[in-house]
Amino acid sequence: MEKRWERAGLSLAVTGAAAVLVVLATLEYRWIGQVSQAERERMRAHLQAATIRLGQDFDGELARLFMTCQVGRPAAREG
Repeated sequence: MEKRWERAGLSLAVTGAAAVLVVLATLEYRWIGQVSQAERERMRAHLQAATIRLGQDFDGELARLFMTCQVGRPAAREG
């Protein structure tokens, strides 16, 4: 009779451990998905900021080139 209780207790413990393992695996899967989504959003924001900076730098260089060409023109007209 005691062996039957030991087997039932062992069976219950294994079933409980398996249930806990399934719950933890599900939580980990969800957390990994959330971390992955947050990383994608962070990378997208970083890429957008870098693209804006590149555009601003490019516009600044074009403006500087334009100003250089404009400043040189009146001197050529006067001469």
